Amino acid sequence: TPHIFGKPQFEKPIMFYWQSMAAQIAFGDNAFAARVPSALFATFLVFLTWIFGRRFMNPQAGFYAALVLATGMEYAFMSRLMLTDISLAFFISASVFSFWLATEEEAKRDKWMFIHLAASGCAALTKGPIGLLIPTIGSFAYLRLTGQRSPWRGRGFWLGVLAWLLITVPWYATMFSKFGMEYWQRFFVHENWERLVDAE
Repeated sequence: TPHIFGKPQFEKPIMFYWQSMAAQIAFGDNAFAARVPSALFATFLVFLTWIFGRRFMNPQAGFYAALVLATGMEYAFMSRLMLTDISLAFFISASVFSFWLATEEEAKRDKWMFIHLAASGCAALTKGPIGLLIPTIGSFAYLRLTGQRSPWRGRGFWLGVLAWLLITVPWYATMFSKFGMEYWQRFFVHENWERLVDAE
């Protein structure tokens, strides 16, 4: 259970805290270690953008897309902060990129569907329901607009569903067993729904 000032902290799920803990075990209790998770996932996202751009358009487009992302002032700034946003962006991007590949590469659909759902599970464990909602809504919209056949089928899909459940359910179930409706109200209602519909 994350804590702040000795009390349970329900603002975010556990993934980013685990990343931070691993960095501090590896590098010590210092500012560098605190920045490692965001910096690392920011780097991963730049390479993911490059790979997606190459696959979607051409190598030049991939390079320029990655360059624009890597040199953006806000991106560089966020990459130095101890926040969940960059990790979330990486996992959501990995999820939707894998979904797109599942529609493009029928022979490798199972692999890409598994990664699509596993990455969505990591996103949900990083920041909550948004990690499931954005990939799902985006994927439905893509299928609707393009008329592509849904890749949500087959062995890879069901293994991906299992991976999503194994990634997300144990920690959320533990929080519910420890804190019950207090967790529901403070995390799902206040931190997610109320912050979505009303500025805090």
